[in-house]
Amino acid sequence: MNKNQGFSLVELMIAMGLSLILMLGILEVFNSHKQSFELIQGSNELQENGRVSGALIAESLRMADHWAGVAAEDVEFGNTTLISSPGACNAAWVFNSTEAIRGYEGKSTIDRVNNFPVECIDPEEYVENSDLLMLRYADGRSLTNDVDISQVRNSKQYFVRVTTGLSAYVFNGSNSTQAVIKIPPLSGTYNMHYRAELYFLRPCSNKVNGRCIAGLPTLTRLTLNGNKFTQQALVEGIEQLKFSYGVDQSGNQEIDQYRTANAVTDWGAVISVRLSLIARSLKEDANLDESGKEYLMDGGMEALGSGYVVSFSDKRFRRKLYQREVYIRNRGKS
Repeated sequence: MNKNQGFSLVELMIAMGLSLILMLGILEVFNSHKQSFELIQGSNELQENGRVSGALIAESLRMADHWAGVAAEDVEFGNTTLISSPGACNAAWVFNSTEAIRGYEGKSTIDRVNNFPVECIDPEEYVENSDLLMLRYADGRSLTNDVDISQVRNSKQYFVRVTTGLSAYVFNGSNSTQAVIKIPPLSGTYNMHYRAELYFLRPCSNKVNGRCIAGLPTLTRLTLNGNKFTQQALVEGIEQLKFSYGVDQSGNQEIDQYRTANAVTDWGAVISVRLSLIARSLKEDANLDESGKEYLMDGGMEALGSGYVVSFSDKRFRRKLYQREVYIRNRGKS
């Protein structure tokens, strides 16, 4: 009679050892694929964030100084007050249509930025050496009829009532009756939203109790929201932002020179803007070391030795430089 024999202890140990080696191999392959997937995902996020940031700023630049054929200095203003606005970024500054495009060249701290409104941005909410850009315009993409502007939901909104090429009047929705009297409904009369947008970088994507907390550098916009001028986080992972301005000195609608903000003496002569931004990955790559790497950017960081240098603490992030030029179509040839 034959006995059924099982595996010996040695055979079991050998089998377990082989299984362990096989499992470790499978885990290594899985981990490798996971890392590859995360790198690809991070690269996609980086590219998308850079592309979206450039598109947002470019779209606002294309609309800048649009008053429906009325000169900026001829735009009239009704009662314009804000119940919430930071520092000297007050109503008088927000509703200054004569400076529809205004750049501010970055410095080491926000209080050193030339001619920038005092206490508009807290020192902890500013990314070192990043530029700022303020734009104002009547938004022709957003039209509201006379019936709707008198509704309660629009009572805090600011509009520009225009008769194309003839007159423009900025008013609050609660004063819509006065606006209609000021500019009667004729052919070519529209109500457009008044836009005021300040683009800048802050070192965090979220704020707690009004304070910036640790996080990713973020493209941010101070924007007119009803009767408040408030911050709006737009895109995470934007590490540096610079602008240079194409100036038409002769009035022939051709760019004579590109200048940094501090070198522009007449903002009404700016007809084009070059923007440069650095987008970085949202997660670190342990195999990467960009410490000390220099990125050259338009807007004062073009020359070797004056570019943006990656810090030691941020060396593990992947980066991509985006640059584009935007023509100010409302200042172009008619």
